[in-house]
Amino acid sequence: MLRIRLGLDIAFAECITECKKPDGCGAKANTSFYNGRHAMTVCGKGDRIINHNKTRDWIHQMYRRLGVAAKKEQKGLYSQLTSYGQMKPADVLLPGSSSPSGVSWALDVAVTDPTSKNALAKNSHKKPLVAAAIRYEQKMTVHRKALEEAGGRGLHFEKKPLVFETTGAMGVETKKWWKSVVELYHAQREPGEPTSRRELGLDYTWSANHFSSFWLQTLSLCQAVALAESVDSWVSHHAPCVDVLGSICE
Repeated sequence: MLRIRLGLDIAFAECITECKKPDGCGAKANTSFYNGRHAMTVCGKGDRIINHNKTRDWIHQMYRRLGVAAKKEQKGLYSQLTSYGQMKPADVLLPGSSSPSGVSWALDVAVTDPTSKNALAKNSHKKPLVAAAIRYEQKMTVHRKALEEAGGRGLHFEKKPLVFETTGAMGVETKKWWKSVVELYHAQREPGEPTSRRELGLDYTWSANHFSSFWLQTLSLCQAVALAESVDSWVSHHAPCVDVLGSICE
């Protein structure tokens, strides 16, 4: 995790010459191999889905702990099929009773890389959250097409892409979503009720003793660990064998 955060080369990645099929995509060694970006966001056959799924699971769990009847991977929201032959689902579906608009929210988690060619072409190295904005618009373009295909029937939910960059940064619209979560939490509190998680007998740390700090740090740590796991899994699949001392075996 620390090497990724500091932008250092990943151990043993320099020994990988190819992201070999069938477990990999067939790409030859390049800079993204060494810094782990290939495993985190580039290779479609890697374990980059780990980050997405863990973020989705924690968001779902957070809502359930708020007493919201959120559903995970709710299918059948669109008439379009996924690549695996099922109706496109919502990562987390909120009932209208828990959304500010009174209409169900289909939360669609996405993780994007600000160092990708597409993002860098839009100056993501100079402007914050460019990559998140690009991915958000891609998600909404697909949704607008589905809305158009639905015609007069419309759709019974509002699409809410929750885009995170691999740095852990929230996109602009994701920040708005988070504000709605905090408002929901405060709406449930009784006057004078303690907000300290320690006083309430809930999990806490010295720096995460309230709702916002606890869940923001939970999501942040979840993503950092997931990225590290995806890199570790990729390296273990493609690096040469090493002995217990870390030496490469012939």
